[in-house]
Amino acid sequence: PIQINNIQQEKQSYPPPPVRPPPQLPRIQPPPQLPRIQPPPSETISHLG
Repeated sequence: PIQINNIQQEKQSYPPPPVRPPPQLPRIQPPPQLPRIQPPPSETISHLG
């Protein structure tokens, strides 16, 4: 417990660094939406049945 208290005191003694907002990165455009591959009718029948 003594070591934990010392660590906490050391952390409190240092002032927190000023939080600067990160440089705004250019938005990455999402990839073009791929067409959904429809499952063959055999799979749908097996799932339903």
